[in-house]
Amino acid sequence: MEKEITIHQLLQILWNGRFLILAITLVMVLLGCFYGFGIYTPVYRSSCFIDVSPYYGTGDRSKPQQLVETGRMLMQEKDFWGIKSGMPEEVLDTVRLETVPNTFLLKVQVSSPELEIAQQTVKIAGEKLLEWANQERQKELERRAIVLRNALAGIDTELETLEEDLYAGAKEYPENFYPNQTLLEARAEVAAELHTVSANLEQLANGPQLDPGNFVYPGEASGGNFLVQRVMYPAAALILGLVMSCLLVFLRYLWRTADNDAISSP
Repeated sequence: MEKEITIHQLLQILWNGRFLILAITLVMVLLGCFYGFGIYTPVYRSSCFIDVSPYYGTGDRSKPQQLVETGRMLMQEKDFWGIKSGMPEEVLDTVRLETVPNTFLLKVQVSSPELEIAQQTVKIAGEKLLEWANQERQKELERRAIVLRNALAGIDTELETLEEDLYAGAKEYPENFYPNQTLLEARAEVAAELHTVSANLEQLANGPQLDPGNFVYPGEASGGNFLVQRVMYPAAALILGLVMSCLLVFLRYLWRTADNDAISSP
C-alpha cells in the first residue's frame, strides 16, 4: 500500500535537507553571478541613416535596394573600408546595411561591446558608405555621358550626310518639308540631357562627399538595460538552484524510505 505524504511531512523533509538546499542554491547563485557579471558581454547597437536622394533623385525607388545589394557584397571585402578608416577590425563584420521602405534612406547599423566604439564606428561607416554611393552615382553618370556623346556623334554624322544629299540634289523632297527636322529635335534632346548629366557629374565630383543634409546620426546607441540583464542570470540561477535542490532532497528521502522498507520487510 502506497503511503501518502502530507504537506506537513513535505515541509519537514525540506527542512531536514535545508543545508543541502542552501549549499546547492548558493553554488548556483555564485555561478549565475560569475556569468552575469564576469563572462556575459553586453552588445550595444548604434545606427544612422544616410539619404541618397541628392544623388539619384526621387524617381526610381529601386536604386536604394540595388545599392544595398551591391554594398553588402563590397563590405565583405576589408579593402572596401580602407586602412585609415579607424574602424576596429572586429567590428567590421557587424556592419549591417538595409533600406527603409518607400524612402531613399539607407540604414547603417553597428554592434559592439563598447558604447563609444559603436557610436564612433557607425558614423565612420555611414560616411564611407555615403562616399561610396556618391562614387557609384558618378560612375553611372559617366557611363550615361559616354552613351549620350556617342548618340550625339551619330546624329551629327547623319545630319552631315543629309546635308550633303540636299546640296547634291541626290533626293527630292516635297515643298516645305525639312528632312533634318527630326534629327535636329533628337539632337537637341540628347544635347540637353548630356548637359544635365555633365552638370550633375561635375557637382558630385567637386562637391563635398558628406553633406549634413543627407546624413542623419542619432548620437545614441541602443542595447537595453544591461544591469537588469546581468541580474537576470543570478536570479534565474537562484530559482533553478532552489528547484533542483528541493527535488534532490525529496528524491533522497524517497530513496532512504525505499531502503528502510526493504530492510524491514520479511
